[in-house]
Amino acid sequence: MYVAFCPIDSSFNLQTSAANINFINPQYPLVFTNNFPLNSVMTLAYSGQNGALRAYRHETTTIATLLRNCTTAKLQKYNPTSSGQQRSTFTLTLPAITMSSSGYSGYSSFRVYFSIPPTTVGSSGLTMLGNCDTTNTLLTCQVISASSSTFIAQFNYASTGSSTITYLEVNLYATATSASPFGTAAAYTVTVYLPQYISANSLYAPFGDNNYAQLATTYCQCQSSFIVGITAYGTTANFNSLTFSASQKGTRSKISFNFGASSYREAFFSTSSYQFSFGFLYTPCSTVWQTRGNFRCLVYEGQNTSVMSLSSAWKSLTLGTFSSVTLSPKAEISNPSSIIYQMNCFGGGIPTGTNTSSMTISWNDLQTPGVSLQTASGIALSSYTLSNAAPTTATLTFNAKRFNTAGMKALYSFAVTSPVTLSSSARFYFDFHMLLSPYLDQNGLV
Repeated sequence: MYVAFCPIDSSFNLQTSAANINFINPQYPLVFTNNFPLNSVMTLAYSGQNGALRAYRHETTTIATLLRNCTTAKLQKYNPTSSGQQRSTFTLTLPAITMSSSGYSGYSSFRVYFSIPPTTVGSSGLTMLGNCDTTNTLLTCQVISASSSTFIAQFNYASTGSSTITYLEVNLYATATSASPFGTAAAYTVTVYLPQYISANSLYAPFGDNNYAQLATTYCQCQSSFIVGITAYGTTANFNSLTFSASQKGTRSKISFNFGASSYREAFFSTSSYQFSFGFLYTPCSTVWQTRGNFRCLVYEGQNTSVMSLSSAWKSLTLGTFSSVTLSPKAEISNPSSIIYQMNCFGGGIPTGTNTSSMTISWNDLQTPGVSLQTASGIALSSYTLSNAAPTTATLTFNAKRFNTAGMKALYSFAVTSPVTLSSSARFYFDFHMLLSPYLDQNGLV
């Protein structure tokens, strides 16, 4: 409430209680918004020399011309006829907004309305998705509503004390799956609203609560071009170079293959995953050996296959069923088509040929379930020439163990009995639990 008392000569003839008091070109601080009703905040009164009230005026109009300017830009294009979610970053430079965790000296939130031009996206099937994020660590982005024509985001203050917001970057996500292209890029409009209403008191006031249903909360407005792409994203993934360390069916072998994005996409999102079907690897990898917990895989990465290093980009590899193996990232991966991944699996074996299903890959995303962003041609068993392993009745028996003290290195002795001559290509496999570290001893020999 803003009130001014101006003492005057008591003999002055005011004639009316309002005394022709006028507010000439008032200047409003940044906490006021366009069409804000002044009846709750502005009164001016005259008092006599003895302090008696002689005249006053209670303002009942609204602030009719206080729509401030801002600037905005759309940094990336949405592409037409493309599977999965897409992202574009919108920037916003605006008059200072004071944010506060207490709500008494600043705003706890504000809202931004994006009006999308129908002439640009009307027939393209562009639909804004219900997720957003911002690079400003003081704020969190909350979706209020999303459609093909409007996106409303609320930014909530996530820090302590007070801060001033003058610049904002927000990522908005969308899908564009229609066969129709985008229209000519037209202007989108950004409008910022401040909460200017206190529900408990049923009156307008700066630093109000989260009641945005009331009018008179428009803070600033600006426009810019809604840039769009003219071609669809590619849908091709890499999936090739399957190799084994042996060629006899049913024998133990390291398994290796390359995979990743081939067509350009701006990001492999944190909600994305690679979905594999290991197909013909099911037998024998998912039977006797896999159920003992011996089958395990490592993922490597590099700009090319000649220089690969262990990848730290992945959070989990789900091997519950070989027909649906899921690889999920720890976080977003930028420009994924520039990276080649290689999966090396151990504890498995060469396919026996009883399962002939092809190996497949698809890039999926939780924001668009049931839709593959990229796929590749399957890897067929018929592409590989594998021979039957020579039959053998060789037996392997445990002979002795030396040094049984806990924490000490142990030595094991085994006896091999074979009815046929063993050549240099004969192999014996000793499986240890996959949780045993390769650096269990200081020499890295375990």
